[in-house]
Amino acid sequence: MSRGLEGRADAGRARPQRDREAAFREPPAKASARPAARRRGEPKKEGQPGEVRRRAKARTAREGKEQRLSPVEGGRRCEVVRLHHEAAHRPRPRSLAAVRPGEAGPRGREREGDARAEKTASRVWVRTALTALLLASLVLMLWVYMYTGVLNVKAVEVRGNHRLDAAYLRALSGITSQTHLLRMDVGAVERAILSEPYVAEVKVSRRFPYTVILQVREKEPLGVIVQNGKYHLVDAEGMVLESRDAPGEGLVEIRCSEPRLLYPGVILEDANFPGYAALLRDMPQGLREVTVATGFQEGEGFFLESAGTRIIIGSIEEVSRKLEIAFFALQELVPRHGKLAYVDVTYPDYPAIKPAE
Repeated sequence: MSRGLEGRADAGRARPQRDREAAFREPPAKASARPAARRRGEPKKEGQPGEVRRRAKARTAREGKEQRLSPVEGGRRCEVVRLHHEAAHRPRPRSLAAVRPGEAGPRGREREGDARAEKTASRVWVRTALTALLLASLVLMLWVYMYTGVLNVKAVEVRGNHRLDAAYLRALSGITSQTHLLRMDVGAVERAILSEPYVAEVKVSRRFPYTVILQVREKEPLGVIVQNGKYHLVDAEGMVLESRDAPGEGLVEIRCSEPRLLYPGVILEDANFPGYAALLRDMPQGLREVTVATGFQEGEGFFLESAGTRIIIGSIEEVSRKLEIAFFALQELVPRHGKLAYVDVTYPDYPAIKPAE
């Protein structure tokens, strides 16, 4: 009886030892997909399937490991070694970032697709919100600039004026403090400025936030016409620029027959006015200083009255050469012969003079 009990006790003690040995053993190695190589000296196995050879190789490797890894005496030390062994051979988890797109399983690919779709939707929402905010800002800014007094004109600069007063041109333009810089009618402002006969050209420009610039070019008076006790200044195109009570300095009187009443803005209809303009435009400055008037007479053509001498020009052909010859005669012959009755340069190659009686 006692021997039987002792045998059972020994068997009970041996069972935990066997369990520890079985736990200590490594899991069977994964069979290779390739068939095991034939050992040296081992006869070639003909007709043996590849699966049988792989199983035999795996069994041989497992038995070799079992022989090398003999159980260690002591339960605690054996358990520690087993835990270390399992930790060393446990597969390490891979993060989602480390998993390649093709390696993730169905659930991983599904999660990855959901995350990508959520990220795309978030970007689209942010982009839409920013676009809406930008459009709202632009609409608000446009409304403020167009329909409030933020851009009302506060200054009008006049440039290029010499005869005309800047305040007069500002008033003529019609621009007030209630004029909106963007909604201002530039064409209407230009037409208003061009209604002044002295203005030949005007350019209206804006300068933000509240300034208008008027760049003008003025006409120059060419001569003066006397009518009804008034002196009317005219330009090279025959337009009356100004009416005065006294003649202008340095201006030659144009003796023309104009039946209409003259006032600023009227254009002369005298057929001989282009000839007067050619004479006055090409006249040397020295001759202009001593010339009093110019006119036209049948049989003689155009003439000048300079320093008490009548200069007969004739036609306006070669007018520049005729004027130079006349100016030379006044400079050289008058001091030598005294006062001359006339100098005829109708034919510039054969000029003629007549001393005064």
